[in-house]
Amino acid sequence: MAKQEKPWTWHLLNRRIALKEFAISGAEHNARIRDKQFPLFLKDLLMGNKQLFQQMETESPCFITDDTLEGLADKMNALTSSLDINPATLKATVDAFDDNFKKGSQLANDAQIRMIQHARQWGPDRLRTCKPAPLQKPGAGPFVAIHMQLTTRKSLGA
Repeated sequence: MAKQEKPWTWHLLNRRIALKEFAISGAEHNARIRDKQFPLFLKDLLMGNKQLFQQMETESPCFITDDTLEGLADKMNALTSSLDINPATLKATVDAFDDNFKKGSQLANDAQIRMIQHARQWGPDRLRTCKPAPLQKPGAGPFVAIHMQLTTRKSLGA
């Protein structure tokens, strides 16, 4: 029987988004939740969880950062020992996403932006998600790529 490859994927974001998302990250990784440090949790929710971001950056080989998309693509390929990520394609994809924010552009044209805007209509989601903005927004970096393995949580009887 052939060895089945693990289903890996990449999550691309920038530091601005990661800080916000990490503020509400799971209790097993977030001391503010796990240790019931409510005031510090609120601070992280508003300012971002810089401590968890730094921990992931220094301790996880699957958490990659770089100031340029080209450098990020090179590091992604080095991690997977492949050439799966074309730097030019990654840059073009991010440029296309960022074009949604040009003056006069309709943000509703992008499904991901629409979903974020819809989620932010609910107060708690407004706190845990960043307002949609270009990934290449000055001051929002570095870029972050997280190499993730997809897992199934339910067998559906199988």
